[in-house]
Amino acid sequence: SSGINAEYGGYGDMGVYYPPYNGDSLGAAAVTRALEREAAAGGLDFVLHFGDISYARGRGYIWDQFMTQMTTLSEQVPYMVGVGNHEYDHVSGGDKDPSGAPENGFHPEWGNYGDDGGGECGVPTSHRYISPDNGNGVFWYSFDYGLVHVIQISSENDFRPGTRQYEWLEKDLKSVDRASTPWVVVTSHRPLYTSQ
Repeated sequence: SSGINAEYGGYGDMGVYYPPYNGDSLGAAAVTRALEREAAAGGLDFVLHFGDISYARGRGYIWDQFMTQMTTLSEQVPYMVGVGNHEYDHVSGGDKDPSGAPENGFHPEWGNYGDDGGGECGVPTSHRYISPDNGNGVFWYSFDYGLVHVIQISSENDFRPGTRQYEWLEKDLKSVDRASTPWVVVTSHRPLYTSQ
């Protein structure tokens, strides 16, 4: 860690732009190149990508294209990820879900949780990325960098009181040493509040 400064890029919903497939995100190449330039100039310590990573939706070749697109950046700085609906949401195949969620995942009546993951159930994401081992893999975890304690939670897994994720989050927040890490950043793919 750099001590006082922590400069990072944080975003969700990237996708892939890799010819000849033009992907879901025409801006993906521009964003990737901008982050590469920032990292090469020493102005970026890590990237935090909180969900909707490749938009592969069960198509392995798109994951391959995304990983190729991100190679230069991820060689320069740590690339930390969390799951979004397009890596995870499923209505069947819950027995393959590496998060340990019961049955077919989290589908609250007040949300638009469906089958956006194309059957992935978080499997490709959990096999492609390594996260700190203090939580539940790419689904929820935390780490310290400089004066910042970063917490990645999953909006795709049940986060209500009494759940594994909620109890982990509560314990993690209680363990933060605000003298060492006075800043706490919490990310998830879906906003927990919206005015829409």
